[in-house]
Amino acid sequence: ATGSTIWTRKTDVHGNASDLIYTPAGTGAVATTVQAKLRESVSVKDFGAVGNSSTDDSTAFTNALAASNTVVIPSGMTCKIANVFVGANKELFALGSGGIYVAAGTTGLVVGTDAVVASTDWPENIRVHSLSITGEDVSANTIGIRVNQAISGYIGDISFYKCDQVIQEQQCAGFTFNNIHNNDLSDAASDCNYVVYSNVSLRTYDNRYTNCTARAKKECLYLGATSSGSATAIHDGVTITGNRFFPNSTNNHDTVFLRNVFWGTITDNEFFEPQRHCVDVDGTFAGLIISNNVMVYPGQSEYGYGIYVLTASGSAAGAFGS
Repeated sequence: ATGSTIWTRKTDVHGNASDLIYTPAGTGAVATTVQAKLRESVSVKDFGAVGNSSTDDSTAFTNALAASNTVVIPSGMTCKIANVFVGANKELFALGSGGIYVAAGTTGLVVGTDAVVASTDWPENIRVHSLSITGEDVSANTIGIRVNQAISGYIGDISFYKCDQVIQEQQCAGFTFNNIHNNDLSDAASDCNYVVYSNVSLRTYDNRYTNCTARAKKECLYLGATSSGSATAIHDGVTITGNRFFPNSTNNHDTVFLRNVFWGTITDNEFFEPQRHCVDVDGTFAGLIISNNVMVYPGQSEYGYGIYVLTASGSAAGAFGS
């Protein structure tokens, strides 16, 4: 009515999030507590990460990964870390421009385990993606992510600046390394030495290297083995496809180097202007298919080939493929 006054009252809700109920919308939705819902994923900032590239945030990352299977790096934070383990069923990713900073001679993230364990005990289902890796420089053993003794994982959508090795891949199986790329391909200062580097002493299985656009000072993809012609140090079931690799033209290295590869495919890639070979296959290999690749100006130094194959002397396995 005219002249009436309507009074409203504000009610403050106090209490622990564990006492408040959250019910999702939709048929069949199951109620949970607000606390449980919020803890489905956590931010490294919740555990004290500063993200200024100089303060050591390793403990914050370790505690966040212990508290939740899904951990987020907020946009705008570049967190200096060293030897942070990412174990079974964990997912670590960044929002926006979030990422990690790796000091010279150190490793940022370790996916899997450093322990010597039976293959039946390897950590599984690990995902690290959508983040930037900034290395202090390209000095030896400045490694963004090391993958060791892990199975069935995804490392992808990674931009990098410097590093010796963006990814160091040791003994693992069923991993996809996807869309790893320079932070700025036009800036030679962003180059790493290796995009993916591996020098195995044991067998790896069914790993995929896909959709990377990157330039490196040495090999873009180096899948080596500690012993040429070895019966145990083998890359088994390798798939390399959809990549665009630009080796740094000032260094005498191959684009892709493979040692001891069984049953692999190298297809639908573009390799540009290596000083030596586009694809260098060394040691023992069997059932390797190399097809439908674009190879531009291989052999800009004294010698070089699109595809160069050198089989190990006395190899126990026959060398064959197409």
